[in-house]
Amino acid sequence: MTFPGAMTCAGGRLTAASMFCDPYNQRLAFLSFTRTTNVIRCAVVYDDALVHAADIPGHWKASLLADA
Repeated sequence: MTFPGAMTCAGGRLTAASMFCDPYNQRLAFLSFTRTTNVIRCAVVYDDALVHAADIPGHWKASLLADA
């Protein structure tokens, strides 16, 4: 797979991206990260059965800020 020389995400140059998803084992959530020069974005799409899944981006942010 070939990508163009400079990709963008949310208005910034995309420097990294990853996703965590396993639809074959009945996982109830999709988690992804994208990184631009000065922004890391965490996205979660989840089933309502995962009551605290919406808290995941906040936990990642708190952890990153604690290490800063």
